[in-house]
Amino acid sequence: MISVAEISARSPSSNNTKLLNVDEMVAQLLVSEGFSTMEEVAYVEASEISSIDGFDQETTTELQERAK
Repeated sequence: MISVAEISARSPSSNNTKLLNVDEMVAQLLVSEGFSTMEEVAYVEASEISSIDGFDQETTTELQERAK
C-alpha cells in the first residue's frame, strides 16, 4: 500500500508522486486533512475532499481517479 504520507515525503521525480501526479504541497495538504493512504483518497466520499479549501469537485474527481 502506498501512503499519501510517503508521497509527500518524496521528491517530484519519485515514482510514488507520479502515481498520484500531485505536487508535494497538495500531498501534504491531504495528509494534514487526515488522509493517510491513496486508497482513502480514492474511495472516501467526494464531499470530504471537496470540502478542503481550494479543492473543487473537478479537482476531487481527478484526484480520486488518479488514486485508484
